[in-house]
Amino acid sequence: MSRQNMLVAGTVPAPAGAPLSVPDDSPEARMARRFPQKVKVGFLVGMTLIEYDRRALGQVKEVVRTPKGKIDLIVLTSRRFGWSRRLVAVPIEVIGILGQQVKVLDISADQFGALPTWIEGQGSKIPDDETILIALTKS
Repeated sequence: MSRQNMLVAGTVPAPAGAPLSVPDDSPEARMARRFPQKVKVGFLVGMTLIEYDRRALGQVKEVVRTPKGKIDLIVLTSRRFGWSRRLVAVPIEVIGILGQQVKVLDISADQFGALPTWIEGQGSKIPDDETILIALTKS
């Protein structure tokens, strides 16, 4: 079977004559390449959010669905970086699960610190027993 005729589960074949490898660099595409796994929302609540060097950025307080259908983790920021403690919404596409922690993958600590403060009502809380998908990551 030729490479052009092979299908990968969950993908749509490219139109005839299209380049074979057109990387999609959207947050959703990057998440899809990280082998998303099912997890109960309640499992994420209370987890520490870490950055690349394992420093704590904050703690997951709840998981919400935005009016656009996106999923955000609401994180109480750490004082460790000199930030005031506040709630921020972190898109699920930019994080991955690492054992008993979640890790920021696609934003820097500075970008994390610049996230706007979460305001109650910007999304609806997802029940703890609901299952969502989250990317896997390694050290």
